[in-house]
Amino acid sequence: MNRRAWEAGCLPKSTLLPIVLSGLLAADGLRAEGFWLGTPPPAPAEPAREDRGIALQGTAPTVLFAVDTSKREEARAFYRLVYSASEKATLDWVGDWANCDAGGTAPDFRELVALRINYYRAMAGVPAWVSFQDDFNAKAQQAALMMSRNTNLNHYPPADWLCYSADGAEAAGQSNLALGRAGPEAIDGYMQDFGLYNGAVGHRRWLLYPQTQFMGSGDIPQGETNYAANATWVVDQNYYSPRPTTRDDFVAWPPPGYFPYPLLGSRWSFAHTDADFSAAQITLTSNGVPVAVELEPLATGEGENAVVWYLAGVDPTQAFDSPRPAADITYQVNVDHVLLGGVEQTFQYQVNVFDPDVPGPDLVLPTVNGPSQPYVGHPNAYTFTSVPIAAGYQWQAGRRSLLSVVEGAEQGVTNWAWTASLSPGYEPRAGDVRAAGGYSFHLVQPVPLVDQTLTYQRTLLCASNSAIQFQRWLGLSTSNQFAKVQLSLDNGSSWTDVYSLAGTNGSGDSVFKLEEIPLSKYAGRIVSLRFAYHHAGGDYFPETGFRVGFYFDQVTFLNIQEFGGAGVGEANAGQPFAFAPQVAGDYALAVRGEIFNQYHLEWGPVLNVTATGALLPVLTLATRPTVVAGKIQMDFQVANSTAALKYQLLSAPSPNGPWTAEADAMFQTLQANSAYRFTIPLGGQSARFFRVETQ
Repeated sequence: MNRRAWEAGCLPKSTLLPIVLSGLLAADGLRAEGFWLGTPPPAPAEPAREDRGIALQGTAPTVLFAVDTSKREEARAFYRLVYSASEKATLDWVGDWANCDAGGTAPDFRELVALRINYYRAMAGVPAWVSFQDDFNAKAQQAALMMSRNTNLNHYPPADWLCYSADGAEAAGQSNLALGRAGPEAIDGYMQDFGLYNGAVGHRRWLLYPQTQFMGSGDIPQGETNYAANATWVVDQNYYSPRPTTRDDFVAWPPPGYFPYPLLGSRWSFAHTDADFSAAQITLTSNGVPVAVELEPLATGEGENAVVWYLAGVDPTQAFDSPRPAADITYQVNVDHVLLGGVEQTFQYQVNVFDPDVPGPDLVLPTVNGPSQPYVGHPNAYTFTSVPIAAGYQWQAGRRSLLSVVEGAEQGVTNWAWTASLSPGYEPRAGDVRAAGGYSFHLVQPVPLVDQTLTYQRTLLCASNSAIQFQRWLGLSTSNQFAKVQLSLDNGSSWTDVYSLAGTNGSGDSVFKLEEIPLSKYAGRIVSLRFAYHHAGGDYFPETGFRVGFYFDQVTFLNIQEFGGAGVGEANAGQPFAFAPQVAGDYALAVRGEIFNQYHLEWGPVLNVTATGALLPVLTLATRPTVVAGKIQMDFQVANSTAALKYQLLSAPSPNGPWTAEADAMFQTLQANSAYRFTIPLGGQSARFFRVETQ
């Protein structure tokens, strides 16, 4: 999943000068999107010695994540699950520009902003323990409103600004500031830290400062006449606290180990507390070939001291979109002539840039083993192989049947087999152009700008000859707007493009065109499907009307089964799980791993099974009946037992009967589904014969 790109802007060095921005809506309905970073906030004044480190003297906060970037699959899963989780953030702002009401954002949204920050901190090897404080959030919200309302960024906003407040001004002096994006996307911008006056990557250094425990976020959405804005409060009371342990002795970005290419910015940095980089030299090779670099001027006072460089030929003042690598790229980094306590040192590390959509050689998927013909109503035992990075597991079983439907848009939103994630204000089906029937699906990108998706509610099970066909019409759109078809192997936690088509910067198609997507690489896998209209940054068309955006129709499934009625259960490594089908028929079983107690990896390949008739239980008398405390005790065992089975004790005067139920018999389970006991009073009757029956 690619990071969104931004149109770059830069601020004048004096933050008292206004940013002059063009109108949000340009001629011919073309909308311009920009993203601007201010200069980072300054470091706080040094406190009295007795006031230092107050928050770090108590119990250390919980570290949310610790990722081993030396393992490709661990870094890949961390990106696809934890980073991607923040892509689902919905701002839900309740304020108002005109009345200077800063309002607030949804708690879930703020949690996802914090999640994005902790993702970056974990990747960099610093404690991923940051939490948001309510007072920081409230004041940062006021600051973000001021930036949005005045179309400017200023750490020292003047009192005559629109929507000025003392709380907002305080937050502005303690926060990273951005205009044009909010929430997790603003955090991405701070980490990339492009712009003419951000050569010291101060925004990044603040986010990765090891001591910081508390931050806050204020976010304003994009409006018709206002830019989105973010203020992330980054300076807490721990600035002068003792430095906690980090994964590496230093803090580098990109960090040592495997690094997903969509997050690779133009500027690289190497930070070390109290280091003197005045004589530092950087040597960089790419797959063994020397790469020329340019050093940025040194600057202190923003997080830890750092040296910053960029690859020759790359413009660090502009937002950088790293190209998708055809194969993993290994960068060898040497940082020479670093003075630590007056002693010169050299640091060496490798950065392996990779495509997180491409599994590596260390990918291990759990495979299921067990009977191909399980018995109905019986707890059939299945085992599975383990996954090195998983701390837990889940298994699921579902019915499989041929998917023979053709999906059109005739039924309307309320009856669709699709889940919509859309901007308000438009109907996601249209009758102006269609391949068949009266309607086609229609995705556009009105304000506020977010990706539009329709996710298919049926789960698919692919074979080696599976394919998806659909009719598409990509109308008025820019080259920054993409019609996409995406698949997910983890129930929608992350998505991979299997089809992507850019707009033409013009009116686009004049007729529907048939597309076919082969799915042979997903054979034996359970997948989710969605259609998306994606914006990759820059100009776009926000209209919702006639022949604008992405139309698709007549979605057809070739040699694909539906995986339905699935139930998910917990599983333990090295232990079998029990599958008890309720009815005969075709099923598929799969297992997936779990990381960080809540994020689930891909489902492994399925085991196709066909459930048959119920297996008959076999009852065996464990011992001869015994008399204990005036009662007859009879223990028996049952093979092929199920939880649904019931048992009854009968007696007769002779083996030939007649048999009658013992009303006074007491039933006891000695071991679930295998060992049981009946107990009855001894009584004064003559000899009796007993038998146990199932019900």
